Amino acid sequence: MNATDVEQLAGKAFDLISGAAARTQWFAKAFFFLAVITGVSGFVLGLIALSGSWRTIWLVVGGIGALVGIGAAFRSWRALTLVVEQGTELKSSVWSLVDNVGDNISNVLDGFDGDQKMGLMKQAKLTRALRSTVKDSLDQYKDVSLALAAIGSFPGVALTATFSIIFFSVFGVIFLIAAAF
Repeated sequence: MNATDVEQLAGKAFDLISGAAARTQWFAKAFFFLAVITGVSGFVLGLIALSGSWRTIWLVVGGIGALVGIGAAFRSWRALTLVVEQGTELKSSVWSLVDNVGDNISNVLDGFDGDQKMGLMKQAKLTRALRSTVKDSLDQYKDVSLALAAIGSFPGVALTATFSIIFFSVFGVIFLIAAAF
């Protein structure tokens, strides 16, 4: 690969990583705040509405559920924030990585155009494909590896947080009705 090809490919790879991180960061933040609101309120309402051994069971099950939902959303939001904040360092690492394994990256990024609008899940899938393509070289590029992992794991985190939000919303309403009567 010549220098122009490396520059163009590195630009595409960095656009994918930084663009996906910026877009998913906002959603991860929203998931976090929704998980906190629904998790804490559903948990507290359960403690108010239940008594005896059911309260003890809710304390354990509800507490673990709230911690998992809130924790997953927080970790994702924090990791994506770090990716966005380290933009210039990440850019130089991506350029160096492309310089080393550019042909493999070229095959993955063939259909990606930095200007086109692509859904979050599609971008996450593309970053997972990119990560698996260059996995042998990622030991040298920890920041790129962490960025790709943070973006690629977002769909799973979104599913976990969504399940937690729905679970605690439903049980919160049930416990609110039970506490009212």
